[in-house]
Formats: sequence, structure tokens, C-alpha cells
Amino acid sequence: MKRHFLSRVWIFGVWMGCALATAAQSPSTLHYPDSRPLTRWWWFADTVQNADIRAQLRWLQANGFGGVELAFVYPYAGKTDAPRHAYLGPEWAASVAYAQHCADSLGLHMDLTFGTLWPFGGSFVPSRDASRTYGDTATAQFLRLSWEHPVRGRVLNHLDEGAFGRYAEHMLGGLQPALEQARNQGRKTGWFCDSWEVPSARLWTAGLDSLFSARFGYDVNPWMDSLYRPGSEGVLYDYRSLVAELALQGFYKPFARKAAEHNSFVRAQVAGAPVDLLQAYAAVDVPESEALLYPPSYSRIPASAAALSGKAEVSAEAFTCLYGWNRWPGPGPAQGGEDVRDLKLLADALFAHGVNQMVWHGMPFNTPPDSQRFFASVHVGPDGRLGPSLVSFNRYLQRVSEALKEGRAASHVAVYLPTEDAWRAGEYPEPLASHPGSWAQFEMRYVQPAAALAGHQPLWVSRPFLEQARVEQGRLLIGDQVFHALVVDAAYLDAASLVVLDRLAAQGLQIALLQEPENPSYAAFLRFAQQPEVHTSQVPAPPPRDYGLDLARLLARPSVVRDLEALKLPAPLVRGVDLFWARELDDRLRAFIPHPDAHTIVYPMELGQAAEALSRKANVTLQAFGKQVTLTLDFAPAQSFLVDLHRSGEVTFAVLPGVEH
Repeated sequence: MKRHFLSRVWIFGVWMGCALATAAQSPSTLHYPDSRPLTRWWWFADTVQNADIRAQLRWLQANGFGGVELAFVYPYAGKTDAPRHAYLGPEWAASVAYAQHCADSLGLHMDLTFGTLWPFGGSFVPSRDASRTYGDTATAQFLRLSWEHPVRGRVLNHLDEGAFGRYAEHMLGGLQPALEQARNQGRKTGWFCDSWEVPSARLWTAGLDSLFSARFGYDVNPWMDSLYRPGSEGVLYDYRSLVAELALQGFYKPFARKAAEHNSFVRAQVAGAPVDLLQAYAAVDVPESEALLYPPSYSRIPASAAALSGKAEVSAEAFTCLYGWNRWPGPGPAQGGEDVRDLKLLADALFAHGVNQMVWHGMPFNTPPDSQRFFASVHVGPDGRLGPSLVSFNRYLQRVSEALKEGRAASHVAVYLPTEDAWRAGEYPEPLASHPGSWAQFEMRYVQPAAALAGHQPLWVSRPFLEQARVEQGRLLIGDQVFHALVVDAAYLDAASLVVLDRLAAQGLQIALLQEPENPSYAAFLRFAQQPEVHTSQVPAPPPRDYGLDLARLLARPSVVRDLEALKLPAPLVRGVDLFWARELDDRLRAFIPHPDAHTIVYPMELGQAAEALSRKANVTLQAFGKQVTLTLDFAPAQSFLVDLHRSGEVTFAVLPGVEH
């Protein structure tokens, strides 16, 4: 074993000398031309002027940003009489195309939000294509605010592929000039989709009951009014299973296909969507997380989806509602007075959960002499407190992002994401239910792998990935990822999940089955009980534990154990810290290790929280290629480290200093 004591002054010199240079990712796997952060750029409904577009893009370029995500929102302050370009009209389209032209000329990337505000919708969405709630099928769901305010456009039906196709063709009518501008410059455009934000309680679409009956063998209609009450959990699971498939096949997959048809790619948040989160994140080109309304640990879900599906980039809508949230029109707490050290601590927490492309949230479009703010974000602009720090901080974000796009995620253990448990569960209890935007437990905002697995960098998996997996020499192979074991800690497992686990165990995969799961489905109970459907008021006593599934065969497999301690795993990748992210390159293991306080971030942060972080020392051990090295890391406040353990046993490292406020 070698022990290295790091001198902060000497290592800073190594950092400036780019000691961690390695072969970059193949360009074919990357969608962004470089790793400079983007910012969301809110265009308030207005008569957008070309001179202002160019001036603001020049300012972003000068301050270290690599591009923008163009978001089309409401008139500033919700002014109903605000003059504006007609949404998707010729003047609007010309302004967007001019922004693309300016971005191209300045070496900036530009993504386009594929709608106005969120969720997707608009006044052009006909009634037949609108999202609806069960029992109110004559009334569509409507957007609260949009570019068209006070006109309230309909929310798109995200469960109907035909509805999305018609919506997309209408959007393309306005976006086509910008897309052609990008294509003429040899660029691809990103189409962005924000978090779900479709009202999902009793979400409905035409023919859902017929599809449900054909699949599950009973009528869902009598249950819909009591769907979220105790006693209906099995029906809720069946209902959410079908909605999840409809949302995946009716929205996320067609969205990605449509973008590809137009020389574009999809960057999307799936947060809050009633889907198999891993499957939906894998369906898009760049999975995106969000913080701080979602905790940093949530980012492990899109990062896992990227790893399992071979995607190099994992983005994050960063710094949202950093210090709390006030209702529209705001302002948010401490807005315009943010401490850049707090932003760095949060960014480091996101990096340490697998993010490698930052998207600031964000910059409002400003027409001088106005000084406009968006109500729920940090404030990016020349009139904000962050201005003097932007160049150095953005350079830091770029450097770490570059380093974390190389190679593949390193992991010893796959952990089953407890989807069945989440789909049976109701609303979040207090105080989580009072968290802004939080509703039901299927969102899985707060799930985390067991702390005992932290050193092995566990990645989440779900059944669709396990169904495609294979076992070779006792290892689980999913795409490019190789795992030594699978951990399943779930109270419920669908019959199909149990079947695939049994197949993998029979092939010799180590599986830690920490509970004896029940079948979550009401349809399974009816088949097992061999009785007609019963309604909520007649729910029988709890059925046998496994609803007729035979667990005995799985539990008898020699490779199945009942606790984590019984697993035979290699030595942890990294030991001595609570939080890190590791990448495996051909000739080295790379670890990003943030200041230990990054592990403690919860919503909301306190203004100046990072400045209160203490200096810490940690003895950190890295293990790879049969080599083991222990480093003594000396953390100054908000400081982080990048460490490479080479196949030869050599260690190269970089101190990533804090940022000046």
C-alpha cells in the first residue's frame, strides 16, 4: 500500500497544468461541442429585438457559458396587454432563427424548449389531443401561464402518440427556420423537455379502460374514485403500470424519434413522470436531473440510466430554488444576492451523483433599461451578485464536466429501483408533501441505495434492463456495465420481475434479496384467488404473502443471499468518504471527491452555508487493477479533488480550489 500526503500548494500547480489529460470521448457519443455550462434563457413574451439577442449572447460568451436553452414563457409580471410576437408566428420564428444565427457566430450552442412554459401544450392543441382526468373527460387540462397568456392553452395528452405527433408538427412550423440555420452550420439542436408537471391524479386517455381490461382482466372504472384510498393499492399498481407504458410509448420515445428525424436530439427531465424512470431516461438522448427541488441524490437515477444505455452526458437543471421557493411572481429568497460558494457546493454534490453537464437555471431576457427576474432561480445577469465570479466558476464546471464524461461509470453493484413499491404507494407524508412540487411517492425523489454499498458506487436498475442482461462468469452485464452482484430491497415484485431474477440467479449471479416480496398486482390476486372482481368496499382479508408466486425456488438458488454482508464483492472502489463519483477509463480509475459537506445538502440551503464548512482531512483509499493507494486529502472549505489511480499504480490528482465570492 502507498500513502500519499497532498500538499495543497503543489497540487494546485498540477491542476493548472492539466495533469489529468486523457483520451476524450468519441464525438459520436457527445451531443454538446464542449463541456461549458449552458443556461436557461427565459424569453418573456415580448417583441424580442435582435440587438438585445446579440448583446445578451455576447455577455454569456464573455462569462464562460457554452450556450443557452431557449425557454418561451409568459409576459413579464403576467401583463395581459403586453405586446409580443405571435407564438410560433413568422416574427417569433425569425427571432428564434436569429438567436440561432448569433449563437452559431459566437461559438455557442442553443437548445430549444419544445413548447411554451411547461408542460407541453398551447392554444393550438385541439380538444381531442388534450390531457384529461378520469370523470371529467369533457374538460381538458389547461396551462396556467404561457407565452399566450391570458389565453389558456390546453395541456397535451402525453399518453397518446398521435396527439404528440400532431403537436410536434405544429411546433416545427415555428421552429423550422432555427433548425435549418443550425443544420446549415453543421450543428444539431437539442429539444428540451422540462419535468413532467402534468396533473397526474387519475390521469386518463380515451380507451384506457379497454386497454386495462384486456391486460388485467377486470374493470378499472369502479375503482377510479377510490384509487388512492387504503385497500386499493393493488389496483393503483395495475393502473400505474399501464399509464407508465402509455407515457413511454406515447411521449418519450416518439419525442426522441421525431428529434432524430430533424437532425436534433432530446435532452429531457423525467422527474415527476408516472413511468419507469430508468426506462424513460434511457429513451432520450441526454437524461437531465434537477436540483435543488429534487435532492442531489436523485441524480443517481438519470446517471444510472445513462450508464446502462451507453450515454456519455448527464445534465442537470442546477441551482433551482436554491434558498427556498416563493410562489409566482416571486422573487425567490436571496434572489440576485446568491453566494457562489453555495452554488459550487451544490454543483459538487451533483457531480458526485453522476452529473457531467451543468445547465444554469437561469437568465431572464432583459430589454434595457429593464432588470427582469425569473421567480424561481438564481439570477444570471450583469446586475446580479454572481457576475464577478462567473468566468472562474464556469471554467471550474467545464473542467470537472470534461473529466467526468471520459470512460464509463465504475460500479460493482446494481441495485433494483423499487418501482413496484413506489407505484403502489400514495401521496408523500408530511413534511415531504409540503415540499414544492412534491406529490406522490412514485416520483421517487428520495430513494437511495443502502449506505453500506456507497464505496462500490451502486447504480440503479429496473426490470427492462435486467430482461436484456446476461450473466458471464458470475458477472451481470448490461450494455457496457459489469456488476459483481444485484441487490434487491423491495417489499413488492411483479411476477415478471421475479422470473427474471430467478433466471439470473440460475446463471450464477449473486443476488441479495433483502425482503420476501409480495406481488403488487390486484389482477394477480384475482387470478390466485380464482374469484370474480371485488370492489373497494368488499376487499377481503390480506391474501397469502406471495399471491401464488413461488419464492422458494429463487430463495433456494445457491447464489441468492439474504443480507448484504453475505455478498462476495471486491474491495470498495473508494473508501474513507461518504460521497464520490468514479469513472473507469482504459488505463485508470478516476474519482471526483467533493468536500464532505456536499453529502449533507438538503432543500433549502442557507445563504452562506458553504462558507461555514470546516476544513477537513480524510484518509481516502482507492482500489483498482489490483492496486490500492491511500491518500490523505486536506479539504479546505468548498474544496474538491479529482484523483486518477493508473493501472501502473501511479496516482495523479488535482486539487479543485474553492471559488472566490
